[in-house]
Amino acid sequence: MTVSTGPWYRLWGSTSIDTIGRITAHYKHPNRLLPYWVLGIVHSGERTIQVGADAGRLATGGYFLLPPHIYHEGINEDMHDVTFIHFGMDGAPTEPPGRFNADDLVLPIFGESPVDANVHRSFHYLHEIYQSELAGERFLHVQLEALLYQLSFHMQKRLLMNSRNSRLCDDMLKFILARLAGDLNATAFERQFGLSYRQLNLIFKNQFQTTIKQKTVEMRVDHAFNLLMLGESIASAAEKSGFQDYFYFLKCFKKLKGVTPKELKKSYFR
Repeated sequence: MTVSTGPWYRLWGSTSIDTIGRITAHYKHPNRLLPYWVLGIVHSGERTIQVGADAGRLATGGYFLLPPHIYHEGINEDMHDVTFIHFGMDGAPTEPPGRFNADDLVLPIFGESPVDANVHRSFHYLHEIYQSELAGERFLHVQLEALLYQLSFHMQKRLLMNSRNSRLCDDMLKFILARLAGDLNATAFERQFGLSYRQLNLIFKNQFQTTIKQKTVEMRVDHAFNLLMLGESIASAAEKSGFQDYFYFLKCFKKLKGVTPKELKKSYFR
C-alpha cells in the first residue's frame, strides 16, 4: 500500500535514459538529490521513501516517481526487489486532474501499478533488453514512455472514474496478489469483503470479463513466469505461486504462455 500518493506531476517532451537497473537487497533508500527522474516499481517486499514532506510506503505493485532536483531519502531499512529507471524528461508540479484524459501524462510521485496489465513483466523486459545492449535508444524510449502512460492512465482512472464496484474489484485484485501463495478459496473472499462469493464473482466478471478463479490462475502463472525469469526452479516457482498440484501448474502454464516452464527456461538460460 502507499501511505500517500503525494504531489502530482505533468511530464512532456522526449525522454533520455541514464540507466536501468534492478536491486534485490535489505537496505535503506539512499539520501540524495539527483539531476534526473527516478521511476521504480516494487516487485516484492517493501520500499519506504521520504520526498520532502511526503512519505511513501510501497508494497508489491507500488511505484515511485522521484522528481529531479528534489531531495529524497529512505525511511526504514527494507527488504525489497525493485527495478528502477533514471531518465530525463520535461516535467512540472500540477494539480490532480479534474477530468480523465488518457493522452495526458500526469501521475503522483507514489502510486500503484495496474495489477491486470502486468507492468512487472514490462519492467523486467525493459531491464533485460537494456542489459543485453541489443536495443537502440529509440526502442528503449518508446518502452519507457509506454510504461509511464500505463501508470498515468491507471492513476487517473483510480482518482476520477472509480465507482464503488470498481474499487471493490481493484481491492480484490490486490487481495489476490498479496496472497498468491496462500489459500484463495471462496470463504477467504467472503470474510475479507463481507459479500457472498457469488455476488463478488458477478461484480468481478462484469468488470474484467473473467471469473475470480480464472484471474487468480492467470496471476499465479504470471508470478511463476517472473520467478522463472529470475532463475527459480520450476518446482519452487509453482509452489511460491500457489499451485499445490505440480501437473496442474504445468497444464495452466502451457495453456496461458504457449510454452512449458522447461521450454521457457531452456530459451532464456542456455
